[in-house]
Amino acid sequence: MRFARLLRARRLPYTLELLLRKRGAGERQLVDGLRRAFESRRA
Repeated sequence: MRFARLLRARRLPYTLELLLRKRGAGERQLVDGLRRAFESRRA
């Protein structure tokens, strides 16, 4: 949730999906989120 707030503060588009009790889900979300953030800034 903190990461989503940081993205929102910088007016970066994001989708927040909470995956509870899935091992490694948070890391995958972070990596996917960063990819999307940087892809949208290149366009």
